Amino acid sequence: MTSLSIFVLSHDEALLAAVTPRPALRPVDLRDLHLPDAVAGNSLAESRFFLSERALDVTTEYVGVLSARHDEKYADRGMLTLDQLAQGAITPYLRPRRVFAPMATRPGGRWVERSDLAHPGLTALVREAAEEIPGVDFSRPTLFANSFVAHRSVYVEFVGEFRRIFEIFHARYGLDFPHVYRCSTCGTVSDDGQGRYQRDRHAAYFYERVTALCFARPQVDVVGLRAEMFMSGPQFAREVWRSARGQVARYRSDRLR
Repeated sequence: MTSLSIFVLSHDEALLAAVTPRPALRPVDLRDLHLPDAVAGNSLAESRFFLSERALDVTTEYVGVLSARHDEKYADRGMLTLDQLAQGAITPYLRPRRVFAPMATRPGGRWVERSDLAHPGLTALVREAAEEIPGVDFSRPTLFANSFVAHRSVYVEFVGEFRRIFEIFHARYGLDFPHVYRCSTCGTVSDDGQGRYQRDRHAAYFYERVTALCFARPQVDVVGLRAEMFMSGPQFAREVWRSARGQVARYRSDRLR
């Protein structure tokens, strides 16, 4: 029988306590990962999890990494909830090269250039990182928000690649990356943050995109987690077919899904 475990991440004790107890759900307090002080703070946000020993404490065939705010962020967008995932809603659809994500990007790689809209300077950093990751294909859909479900072999390979890239860029920049913040309303640029994009998570914005780069490769097919997809076999099959081939024609909006 296919097995799945899901790490549910947060640095908020109340959010973790509110996660419905399920055997498949593994709440993780990001403040208690026993990391070196230099990388233990919130500047890396969820990305610090991939640097911890706990990230590789996996025995199930499939593994997920999701936010404790998953339902709050995605349920009203029609995505499967944590509880639905924990009870096996996607189990029949799991495949070794298939990666599910609540925030899948459009095909075509527009997300790379759009990184500069809120974070001027970030697009150049993303392209710099892409040069270090073999096989990156910007035409392929990928994922945002460090949130996904994947086969254990894919996940373990990703963690290793993430750590390798982290070592390279931590040596170059530490946690002080050369990008700033732009207000989406007035266009004002600031070194300290704008709106929900604040400097207390400065490095996290870059490393979230490192995760995106790692999954923008032909080894995997990134598929969304919209609940309606799992109600209809033919609809799900069409979605996987389109995702695997990166068909831009299916998507008319420039927005991230």
